[in-house]
Amino acid sequence: MEKMLPHSIVSEENYLGCLINNPELWNTTILNAEDFYNLKNQSFFKALSELGDYDVAILGDKLSSFGQGYIAKLSAEAGFKPNEYQRIIKEKSNYRKLIDKYHKLSEACYLEEDLDNIIINSDVSNLIQTTEEIIILPTFELVEQLNSKGKSKEIYSSGIELVDSYLTELGKNVGGFGTGELVIISGQTGHGKTAFSQEITYNLALQNINSLWFSFEVTPQSLLSKFQTMGVSEKNWIYSAIDKRLRTSSKISWIKEAIKKAKKEKDIKAVFIDHLGFLSPEIKEGDRNMSQNYSAYLTQACRSLKTIALEENVIVFLMAHIVKKNEDAEPTTNDLKDSSGIAQEADTVIMVQRETNKGRCPEYPDYYTENTQILFTKNRTGGRAFSFWARFNRGHYLIENYQPQKYEKKSVYEKIKNVVSNPVQDKLDTFFNN
Repeated sequence: MEKMLPHSIVSEENYLGCLINNPELWNTTILNAEDFYNLKNQSFFKALSELGDYDVAILGDKLSSFGQGYIAKLSAEAGFKPNEYQRIIKEKSNYRKLIDKYHKLSEACYLEEDLDNIIINSDVSNLIQTTEEIIILPTFELVEQLNSKGKSKEIYSSGIELVDSYLTELGKNVGGFGTGELVIISGQTGHGKTAFSQEITYNLALQNINSLWFSFEVTPQSLLSKFQTMGVSEKNWIYSAIDKRLRTSSKISWIKEAIKKAKKEKDIKAVFIDHLGFLSPEIKEGDRNMSQNYSAYLTQACRSLKTIALEENVIVFLMAHIVKKNEDAEPTTNDLKDSSGIAQEADTVIMVQRETNKGRCPEYPDYYTENTQILFTKNRTGGRAFSFWARFNRGHYLIENYQPQKYEKKSVYEKIKNVVSNPVQDKLDTFFNN
């Protein structure tokens, strides 16, 4: 016996009744016509959505083809929980989509069709739509909510004096950042990609430009503590996107919706995503023949983010890793990890490279000095590549006219010569010279 597909006619009719009686619900609906199982309900939802403003009293005349009795029944039996009806309808719709999708996939497997295409089509990240409401909160408030729910507390404030000597120099060299651009910020692990991105965020805030952060690698508490180290105390210029469960999705479709909402509600102009490796890009119909490999996957993610930057008129700063290499060697765009397409989709690529000590600065015995080289390895706007040095101090990158000292390795003989007595040195000289 053939199984019945999941559906709930009662929820569909109750929700349609709610829409008839309260047109303002269109502002919060998450449904599409295809989410309705009943074809008449599906057609009525579509027709109702195309009316725009409507008056309940004359709705029967405008949609007379559906019958006065049908519309009156929907209105009379409307329930009082539209959000719950929406959730049920969307849930049933997602079940039907999965059943249809995997039925087709199983048929393709029996026919032994192209395996790469089958694997690509098995990805459901773009199929399932969430019913969770996206909430845009100042990061301060998000951390307060996380802490109130017993999450780890890592908040502290340093009260450091704000320093503004950075952005002007950066803007002069790069030709200015603009909306619609995708900027890749990269470098080896631990070299300051996140800190450098926070410095840009801070300087944008000084110009009253709001930013939206998607932080997957570090917790909101840790992110906020670093901002506070910089001396930040304002609550209304850096925002985070979450759902009702205080979580952030890595699906690009979710990120796009969050950006749209934050742009509308908070007038954000800059988006920071930390980092590329956490994202779940979507594969659209035109990309079905794309080979299923990680390189193509990352390229698709960058292309999607570039499109979002253009459509939403924001600038997207995306952090990405590079391959492992000698820490003294300057990174290039070719070093971006896993995909050459990352640099191809970007307007600007910035590499962050900390200076290793290795005897250069005896006064700083740590492995890294406080100096960082900022390299613009791709600059579509300004048209030229360049680099400069910055000194990291109290959470800020301060532009300085710094030239790294060249460190020459000494031979074993030279090292011994500096510490042994003269008679021994003479014997060593004779030994090594002969």
